[in-house]
Amino acid sequence: MNNNVNNDIKEIANYIGFEIVPNSWRECYDKAMELMPREIEWLKLDFLDNALEFYKIKDESLKLMYINSIMEISKNDLLKRYVFLCHYILFIDKNFNYRDCWNWKATKELINKHDNLNFNVIILLSGFKSHSKNMVNRGFDKKQIEYHKEGIKNCCINDYNRFNIKGIRFSQMVWGSYFINTRLIQVGRLQYEFSDYNSKNIVKIHIPPNSPLDSVAVIESLKKSRKEIEKYFKKYSEETLYTCSSWLLSSDLPRFLDENSNIIKFQNLFQKTDEKTDKKDFLKFIFGEIFDVLDYKNLKERTKLQRRIKEHLIKGKELHVGEGYINMEFWNR
Repeated sequence: MNNNVNNDIKEIANYIGFEIVPNSWRECYDKAMELMPREIEWLKLDFLDNALEFYKIKDESLKLMYINSIMEISKNDLLKRYVFLCHYILFIDKNFNYRDCWNWKATKELINKHDNLNFNVIILLSGFKSHSKNMVNRGFDKKQIEYHKEGIKNCCINDYNRFNIKGIRFSQMVWGSYFINTRLIQVGRLQYEFSDYNSKNIVKIHIPPNSPLDSVAVIESLKKSRKEIEKYFKKYSEETLYTCSSWLLSSDLPRFLDENSNIIKFQNLFQKTDEKTDKKDFLKFIFGEIFDVLDYKNLKERTKLQRRIKEHLIKGKELHVGEGYINMEFWNR
C-alpha cells in the first residue's frame, strides 16, 4: 500500500472517529475505490423509498433522518468513500473481511463527532437489492423471507426505539449484513448461521432476544433445524457441528439461577469448551446497557437475576461468555 492510499485511509478514519484504522479497511480500500461509481445508486432517494417499503419501515421521522444522512453523505467526499468502503466490505468482498467489523471500536467517538449513526443504516440498506436476489437464489420460502425482512427492520429501528440512538451501532449493521448475505435462517425460537469458513462446516446458534427462552421451543427448533438448514445450505451434513457463543452459556449463571431455569436447561444441551471475560454481553442483554458502565451501582434492577448480577459486579467479580457445542447424543433422543 503506497503512502497516498495509507494517508487517504487515515484521513477517513480520523474524520469518522476511528482511533485505529481497521485491518479490513487496509485490505479492501484499493479495490473498493476502483469499483466506486461516480453516482452511487443507493444514495438516491427512490432507492431509499424502495428499501423502506421492502422492509416495511414506515416511521416518517426515521425516514427524514435517513434522507438527511443521504444528503450529507452525497455532499461529502470523505463520507462517500467511507460508506462505499463499508458497503464493499459487507456485500462485495469475498475474503471474509466482514468479520473484522465486529472489532470496530468507534461507536462512542462517532456519536460524539457526528451525532449521527444513520450512516450505518444507509450502509445496511445499500444491500437491499442484493438481499432480494440472494433470498431467491437461496430458495427461501415465504416464511423465511418474512423472517429476513423482519430481521433487517429490527436492525434498523431497535437502537432508536430502545436506546434513543440516531441510527444503529456497528454491531447492528454487521448483524444485518448476515441477513442480506443469507448467511443464516430462523427456525422457530432460534437462528442458525451456516459457516464453511476455513473449510469447516459449522452451524452457529444465535438466540434472538425477542421472547422467553422456553426450553420446549428451543428443543423443537433444534430438531427442526437440520432439515431446514440442509434445504438451504447444500454443504450441510448430519456431522456438521452446532456451536454457540453466548452469555447464556456462562458458568457464572448457575450461582444466580435454579436448575429449573430455562437458561440452565439451555446450558445443559451443550458441551462447554471455553469461556472469555466479557461484561458487555451481560450489560446489553441483561440490563439493556449498550456502553460501558463506569459505576455498576447505577444499573437498574427489575428482576432477581439483574439484582444478583449487579451485586456480583459491584463486588468486583467478573462475568463470562461461554462457548460450547451441542452433544451429538442430543440428536438421538
